[in-house]
Amino acid sequence: MIYLYESDRLLFQGDSITHGGRGEKQWDKNHVLGHGYQTLLAGRLLFDNRAHMPEICNRGVSGDGTAKLAARWDADTLALRPTVLSLLIGVNDCYIPGEGKVENYAQTLNGLLARTKAALPEIKLILCEPFAFPAPGQSEADAAPALESMAACAEKAKAAAERFGAVYVPFRSALAPFVDTCPPGSVIWDGVHPTALGHEIMARQWYETVDKSGLLRERG
Repeated sequence: MIYLYESDRLLFQGDSITHGGRGEKQWDKNHVLGHGYQTLLAGRLLFDNRAHMPEICNRGVSGDGTAKLAARWDADTLALRPTVLSLLIGVNDCYIPGEGKVENYAQTLNGLLARTKAALPEIKLILCEPFAFPAPGQSEADAAPALESMAACAEKAKAAAERFGAVYVPFRSALAPFVDTCPPGSVIWDGVHPTALGHEIMARQWYETVDKSGLLRERG
């Protein structure tokens, strides 16, 4: 079981996959977390830790890559002073291949994590694997450049997780068997965005990985 306490603030951060259509009005508790893996996780985590009622926030923004994320990092991450940060970012950096894109992604991502550890030394970090799959009807040849670029992006994210002591959640390997066996578009509908089924798979993988890591143990 993952344990969170009254003093904990878990922040989900990233791009459209995490944004999930969330509402900007923080008083609107029906929409403040949006929909997707982060909301599925919030429900389970709050239920399991209802005696303590930790705070769970979402600040994902659709269309963000690491440069846009860096521009709002102080206001949307550091100012919130999370005790736990879950970050999924990369598809808007690397899905369209280009010279230097993967290296720029890695440099900016490492810079963000360094800033975070400097400002919040006790923070617990969870870094999620960015992913892409062939879109329904797309040939392997047409999909190959984007998939290769995203694979390189994921390797950089994994290296950053190791460097900063973050738990690394392997979303792609969790999604792949279902993408391969379920009807086209039923898990990832356009190559990068999950369906309800895809988000459920991601939520289960996140929970299992973080639970097994021991990052959020019972305090006693």
